[in-house]
Amino acid sequence: MSEALAPPFLVASLVLCLAGLAKLRAPHTAAAALGTSPSLVRGLAVGEFVLGVTCVVHPTRATAVLLAGAYATFAGVAVVLRRRRVACGCFGDNDLPVSQAHVTASELLGAACPG
Repeated sequence: MSEALAPPFLVASLVLCLAGLAKLRAPHTAAAALGTSPSLVRGLAVGEFVLGVTCVVHPTRATAVLLAGAYATFAGVAVVLRRRRVACGCFGDNDLPVSQAHVTASELLGAACPG
């Protein structure tokens, strides 16, 4: 992995860990946004946390590709939720509607993943 990209990749990994932990604590906003159960959101949150920790502990090309894919997915979901003008619940109980800044942040975090 490129030394120049290590700090942004670390930030993207840690943001994913924080988002996963936040949704484990408070999955209801994300569940409502996605039209699914809080249990499913918690399961996805565990996956986010595990991927984030794996990227921090063992950064490889494969984990970078997975992390970039996760952020690409988040950006796509954010576009849909922005059109619906709903909160995403990415960090738990936040109730602000998704904005273009949210979409852009997901895109930038994904771009920080050297794949």
